[in-house]
Amino acid sequence: MAQKIIAGNWKLHKTIPEGVRLANQLIKRMEKKPLAKTKVLVCPPATALSHVAATAKGTKLLTGAQNIAWEAEGAFTGEVSAKMVKNAGAKYTLIGHSERRAYFKEDAGMLAKKIRLALDNKLKIVHCVGETLEERKQSLTRDIVLNQIEWDLKDLTPADMKQITVACYTGSGAGSACLYSGNAGCSIWRRSRQENQSAIRR
Repeated sequence: MAQKIIAGNWKLHKTIPEGVRLANQLIKRMEKKPLAKTKVLVCPPATALSHVAATAKGTKLLTGAQNIAWEAEGAFTGEVSAKMVKNAGAKYTLIGHSERRAYFKEDAGMLAKKIRLALDNKLKIVHCVGETLEERKQSLTRDIVLNQIEWDLKDLTPADMKQITVACYTGSGAGSACLYSGNAGCSIWRRSRQENQSAIRR
């Protein structure tokens, strides 16, 4: 069985002290009740990344970036590069999150550049895929998910793929989280999760 990953994307939440406090709470809980064959990853905002990574150093808690730029460096105000987040202590980065696809119009070409930069900087990748609720209602789930995987990852080698975890946001589009969190109160998300898992594994 493949190792599981539980990932927490903190989005636009947590100051530095709040992030460090939460990281310490998670570390204590993991030490008290270790999770078998499961990695735990947190992705704090960029401002707190280095502090959370320093707090997690030497523990089982992994840290990642929520996003990286599609270029290595340059005149891109507000962006953070793969090299920068690696230097800040990130082991992983999210790429392709629904909010980035929807709000910032990130397409396959841009995501492929991000993936290449992440790999070149020795970052593991959580590659987020999934359909919107409207696409789900139109029975496009399988096509959307497989197309995202094919287009975003088309130029990668088998060795590259070993550094990538594919995660689904399930039928909710922008605002959802990766790794099947979705909306537990709605059966459409649970069905979508199962279908996405099945399609990806094939």
